Amino acid sequence: MKAIIIDDELSGREVLRKLIEKHCPEVNVLRMLNSIDTGLSSIREDRPDLVFLDIQMPDGSGFDLLNQLEKIDFEIIFVTAHDDFAIRAFKYSAVDYLLKPLKVSELIDAVNKARIRVEGNQKKENLSFLSERVNPAKKNVLNNKMLLPTLGGYHITDVSDIAYCCSESNYTHFHFVDGKSILVSKTLKEFESVLLEHNFFRIHRSNIINLNCIAKYNKGKGGEVVMKDGAILEVSREKKDEFLKLFSIHE
Repeated sequence: MKAIIIDDELSGREVLRKLIEKHCPEVNVLRMLNSIDTGLSSIREDRPDLVFLDIQMPDGSGFDLLNQLEKIDFEIIFVTAHDDFAIRAFKYSAVDYLLKPLKVSELIDAVNKARIRVEGNQKKENLSFLSERVNPAKKNVLNNKMLLPTLGGYHITDVSDIAYCCSESNYTHFHFVDGKSILVSKTLKEFESVLLEHNFFRIHRSNIINLNCIAKYNKGKGGEVVMKDGAILEVSREKKDEFLKLFSIHE
């Protein structure tokens, strides 16, 4: 199998290459790259069967790299020092993930799984699924969990834990039922369709709310909703009738 290693740490690349040479002779490491840009160039030029991909690098994440590919036609093994929820959530979408410091038995198992996929000429639908899930603009959730891009990485939340969302130009402010909030680097429109499928309602061009988190409705031209955290959000006149019908209220 043709393979490349993408990891910003020289020691990490070298350790992995030596372990592969010693314990996985079926793998031919073509290149070792230290950034997303060089990794992308190698993927497009070398067309590897397998990519060993680090999660966090100075110029972005491994997920950012995947998002820049129109097609993922190779197997992926994540290699990372971070055992967090995001990695576990997407484990089934890749061949496997390996935690640093690497264990030889886990490396061999992961490579064997990759070899079986490559030799069986399997479709990479599961990896395309991963690429879609790390891009909120494609309006998808995984097992009722949403992946939200922030300046520092990705925030994963149960959709039901979102209380309401507020548009802020090209960003969206997510407010959660526990009182916390984050600023997400995507527009509100890009989250609308998936939220509306999960008991949310767009009361205004600037706000989408979780209907389970409403405490009160105040009458008015459009009226306004009072959320359980005390926030008061305007209901547009265009949305008023549709909103009230949800609660069988007629004015």
